[in-house]
Amino acid sequence: YDPQVRLSAQVGRPAVLSHPESKGAKSIIQLAQALMGSGPVPKQAPKANKPRRRLFLRRGSEAPAAPAAEGS
Repeated sequence: YDPQVRLSAQVGRPAVLSHPESKGAKSIIQLAQALMGSGPVPKQAPKANKPRRRLFLRRGSEAPAAPAAEGS
């Protein structure tokens, strides 16, 4: 809840233009950057589940083989 976003909606101006320093406008800007892929890169979780990963590998190969195309 940000009163500046509500106020800018009543006036008819985008909150990111009328009050870019407000918390609501900053959240909208971060969301837009994340959707465009131009924002900061999120930190990845450490890969601690390696034993579980080995559970699903096929024996004798590192990755599952792709199925062959039919009707060639």
